[in-house]
Amino acid sequence: MEEALLHIVKNGIEALPGGGTIECFLEKAGGALQIRIRDHGAGTQENLRARIFEPFFTTKVYGAGLGLSMADKVIRLHGGTLSLQAGQERGTEAVIILPQQEMTTAVPTL
Repeated sequence: MEEALLHIVKNGIEALPGGGTIECFLEKAGGALQIRIRDHGAGTQENLRARIFEPFFTTKVYGAGLGLSMADKVIRLHGGTLSLQAGQERGTEAVIILPQQEMTTAVPTL
C-alpha cells in the first residue's frame, strides 16, 4: 500500500510543476476506509481517464507509464478500488476505497 500511495502522490506532484498543494484525506465510511489524494494542477482530461490505469500509458515525455497501473493493481489485491475524479475547481482527485478489516495480529504479552 505504501508503494501505491507513493505512486499516486508522485503523480500529483508532477501535475504541479510550479509548486502547489497536495491534500490527503482519510475517512471511515461504513465498513470501508476512503483515502482521497487531491492535487490542484491542470487536471486529467476526461477522455484519458478511461486509459489512465493501463500499463505503459502515459501523457508525459518521460516515465514508463507504470505508476498508476501498479497502484491500481496493489489496491485491487487488497480488495479495494482506485478511481480518478476531476477536482472541484481544478486538479485531480484519486479516491481509494478499501474494505475495513479486523486486526488479526496477536498482541504479545509481557
